[in-house]
Amino acid sequence: MIAIADLDKLLRAEVGAHFIGVSVDDPANKATWVCAFTEDVTQAERDTAQSIIDGFTVEQMQAPATPCIISDRQFFHALALHGAITQEEALAAVRTGAIPAAMRTFIDAIPDQEQQFGATMLLSGAVEFDRNHPLVESFRQAMGWTMQQTNDLWRLAAAL
Repeated sequence: MIAIADLDKLLRAEVGAHFIGVSVDDPANKATWVCAFTEDVTQAERDTAQSIIDGFTVEQMQAPATPCIISDRQFFHALALHGAITQEEALAAVRTGAIPAAMRTFIDAIPDQEQQFGATMLLSGAVEFDRNHPLVESFRQAMGWTMQQTNDLWRLAAAL
């Protein structure tokens, strides 16, 4: 499931700087789903946006929006329910700031030592996680998750 705000984020990420926004007058009528672009948009970018919109259903558009902020407990709990980390790793992360193996592998793959340290500090010490933080996008890609899967994880976490 994806909400209108999530569609806008997806289009922004996939189409790039020439995408201004999406407007949806009637979620039940795809003819009213309109993208706005800068003047220098390419046809390829328009085509990408259209293929993304064509891939969504009315039901997906009516889903609740993805929350921006979830707590560390919600984040690690949802990762465990999703099977990305073990229950033991989730408990250790919340209790002591221990970093689960999948996340440690992700951090170790960051080439810059300063960025590795920053990611380690964030994952071991944050009390909340922001969906829009650049590390979330990098982790999503490293895990091979779609934006929708990541948004679903955030919605699951928010409900816990």
